[in-house]
Amino acid sequence: MYIFVFFIFLTSCKKQVDNCIKTTFYSQDSLYKITFDKPIELDTLYRWLDADCTPCGEDYKYRYSKKNYPLLKESGWIKGPEPDSIYQITFRHVNKFQCKTENILNSQELVNVMKNKWKYERATIDTIFIKDKEINGFNYNIIGYILNENYDNKYLTHVFKIWTIMDGYRLDFTAECKSNKCKDFIERMEKSFQTIEIEKLK
Repeated sequence: MYIFVFFIFLTSCKKQVDNCIKTTFYSQDSLYKITFDKPIELDTLYRWLDADCTPCGEDYKYRYSKKNYPLLKESGWIKGPEPDSIYQITFRHVNKFQCKTENILNSQELVNVMKNKWKYERATIDTIFIKDKEINGFNYNIIGYILNENYDNKYLTHVFKIWTIMDGYRLDFTAECKSNKCKDFIERMEKSFQTIEIEKLK
C-alpha cells in the first residue's frame, strides 16, 4: 500500500496561478516527491481507500476540497447520494504494489469510453480539449470537458484530468467543479497542473 505524507507550505506562485499554495507530498518510503501550485480555495484535505472486490481494482485517494462544499468519498462497495455541488482535486493511484499496468488509455481513447458510458445514462460530454503533453520531464495525457447529466436542477460538471505512468504505476489527477461558480475552472486548474514536478528520490 502507498502511504503519502503531505507537507504543505505557503509561497509566492511563480507566474501561472494567482492565489495558490505550493504543495509537496511524498509517496511511500519517499520514493517520489510531487510538487504543484494548488489553488488556495481548495483548503480541506482528506484521504481514503476506494475499495473494490478485486485487489487491483482498489484505489487510494487524496482529495483537496473547498470547505463549504459537501465531502464526498466514493467506494466501490457503497454508493451514497451524490452531492448537488462539488469543487475538488483528487489524486489517485492503485493501492497494491503488485498491480502494475503496462498500458493506459490515451486521451482520445478515454473520451470515447466515457461518451459510450454516459450515453446510456442520458448524459453527454462536451470535450473542450484533448492533449498529450510533456510537463517537467513526464509525458501526460490531458483532457478538459463538461459533463451534462441532463437531470433537473443539477449543474454541469466541469472536469480537468491529467494522468501518467511512473515505473508501471498510474498516477491520476482530476479536478471537478459542479456549481454555479465554475466559470474559468478548467483553465485555472490547467494552469495549476502545468506546475507539476515529480522527482524520484531513490
